Amino acid sequence: MKIEYRRKLPHKYHLGSMFFITWNLEGALPQEVRIRLHTELAERQQRINSNPIFNPDEKTTALNHAQSLWIQAYDDELDKLHPSSPTWLSQPEIAKIIINRLNEFDGLYYRLGAYVIMPNHVHVLLDFSIQLPNDDWEISDDNYKQVYKVIKLIKGATSRWSNQKLQRKGVFWQEGCFDRYIRNGKHRFTVSQYILNNPVKAGLCAKREDHPFTYLSPGDATWRDRFLNGD
Repeated sequence: MKIEYRRKLPHKYHLGSMFFITWNLEGALPQEVRIRLHTELAERQQRINSNPIFNPDEKTTALNHAQSLWIQAYDDELDKLHPSSPTWLSQPEIAKIIINRLNEFDGLYYRLGAYVIMPNHVHVLLDFSIQLPNDDWEISDDNYKQVYKVIKLIKGATSRWSNQKLQRKGVFWQEGCFDRYIRNGKHRFTVSQYILNNPVKAGLCAKREDHPFTYLSPGDATWRDRFLNGD
């Protein structure tokens, strides 16, 4: 089974793992902002690749860090809600379409750990271990639905239904998504808190509880409390 593919950024999916995934509306960022961010990333990558001091492992680590910085900068720009950015996801009937689709696959392809529906983008925390019932499970394309295929199912249907609700035509979601593999429990906790706090960070509300389109699964809430208590 192929676990790595490349579009604008390389993706490598650890089968049965947890992922922090982001996608956004088409036109969420002005073209000049996207060009600037991509240029900054390319310059960082060029400096790293041309640095003779780095050994292969150090170079990989540096490139991964550069990509993380780029994704964070991209997300910060999304939170600014540029004047030209569509904000259809702030409409309750559109947000509900996204939430219903996320819930539809919960327990089938993944465990839904957390999500937030922002005005122009979506963050989700998805645990794909549910597709691996035991260690002896023989994985194939017939019995395992990879991350990018699941996101395609979510985006494809929600694009059609949202356009119908908005009585519009055209591209709804920007192509592709950003995904980050959850390395360990601390990383999982940090990401879940980032998701829940994103509306506050973006200035949409004073408390995260005031944002209507956020979710933390009961299992993740229990795990979070244990983490905070040092268990």
